[in-house]
Amino acid sequence: MKFTCDKCGWELFAESVMMCPRCKDTGEWTRHKPEWVKWVEKRRNETDRGVGDTAQRIFAKLGGELFKKLAAFLGMPCGCNDRQDEWNALWPYPCSITGLNPIAIEQNRP
Repeated sequence: MKFTCDKCGWELFAESVMMCPRCKDTGEWTRHKPEWVKWVEKRRNETDRGVGDTAQRIFAKLGGELFKKLAAFLGMPCGCNDRQDEWNALWPYPCSITGLNPIAIEQNRP
């Protein structure tokens, strides 16, 4: 993930940032979307809650079931559902056809 220090403008590629290596500031960082996320977002449907749903739909067309069979054969977990949920949480779509964020609606249901 790419981050930019809001104080000095230093750019850093990391999973998370605690302190800027240049100015030693521990303040605010701006997180940038990876290019592949921008590409996936362009292919969204109105029913997709976030990038995870769109990616799942694309990979299903490209042979997602084949990958699941290969992972099962090798004895490793696919992780597709967890990854889909994680990507939906990281990069949700701002609104659906109703103008409301479907992830926020689901989280507020009893």
